[in-house]
Amino acid sequence: MVPQNNSGPAGLTQYVESCLASELDTNGESTYNNAFKVSLSANYLDITCSRPGTFVLDSLLYKKIEKILTADLFPYITILPSSGMHIVDTNSGDISTARALRFYFKKGVAKRLCFEKLSNCKVISQNNKVYIPLMENYLIDVTDGLPHIALSGMTGSGKTICALVLLQFISQIGNITVIDPKGDPYLMHWANSLGIPYFTPGNKQSDTAFMDLIQRELKKSLDFIQSRQRVLQENPNYKFDPYVLYIDEAMALTVSLPKKIRDSYLGLIDKICLMGRQTNVCLFIASQTFEANTVISSSARDQMGLKILLTPNVNRENCRYLFKELANPESIVIPDDGFSHGKGIIQNTKDGLTLPFLVPQIKDLGGFNNEQQNI
Repeated sequence: MVPQNNSGPAGLTQYVESCLASELDTNGESTYNNAFKVSLSANYLDITCSRPGTFVLDSLLYKKIEKILTADLFPYITILPSSGMHIVDTNSGDISTARALRFYFKKGVAKRLCFEKLSNCKVISQNNKVYIPLMENYLIDVTDGLPHIALSGMTGSGKTICALVLLQFISQIGNITVIDPKGDPYLMHWANSLGIPYFTPGNKQSDTAFMDLIQRELKKSLDFIQSRQRVLQENPNYKFDPYVLYIDEAMALTVSLPKKIRDSYLGLIDKICLMGRQTNVCLFIASQTFEANTVISSSARDQMGLKILLTPNVNRENCRYLFKELANPESIVIPDDGFSHGKGIIQNTKDGLTLPFLVPQIKDLGGFNNEQQNI
């Protein structure tokens, strides 16, 4: 699908060239005097810049072009945010046109899935592959195992709904243990209805006592990893079902703990992150923030294979922990579909692409209506 009054790849490249010529200030040079040439592939645009020229090919120019493309191609094409300037060899055989700036894209815009009930969230199995559907035309391939998952969002961002949707999918392919320091009633009800182990502080239980319980569960996970490693020593190709330890509102666990206890907890988290992936033992952590050495360490944070940030306004400040590599997060356009929550960005490190994200809508969630699902 291309902008109106243009047809096919040629029409789209002409449209982009016109946009650059009109909006990009490059000391008077434009596509009309051969400074830029746009070429289109299945999932990226290349902009070849003729050299020599009066402007410098640098990250500032790349950011300017990225902003223009992001706005002018919406909603036909979503430009994927980059971690820096992406420059490629054009193989033109001419030194003046030997390089191009590359911008990856996805056709259309993010579209939210809608389920009548949480139980309707089903994994997709086809062609010996298993997928978790999170948006229209966006699937997470979990055939070879689950990644560690980090979910970030402030209160009211839709974090709990997102966690419940992911956990519902995961429950169909593996086992889960839930640690919930705040005793969320919907998370508790969901876990109990499926017979999933669920831990929350007792009425008179101190933070330290509850952390002792959590550390015992973390040590059980490490023991489980080691037992699976012994199986792999005998049979390296053995495939394990996923085991996921979900920690909700992780910031609430450590904020009031003595440093010694917190460091012990973070050390166990580090070990599971580093050792668990091979044996399909995974951490799923939800928190308002992922500041280093509070929720998890920076090394554990780097092991997160699926990262989600829920916020209606993506910027450098709220991206600084999970999406610190993004060069220009403010340029990301998140479609407005009438919901004020359950929106943000997502990255699956298997492909390294960061996309706008809309959390699936659950119409009937224990009496909540659509506008109330901002938990």
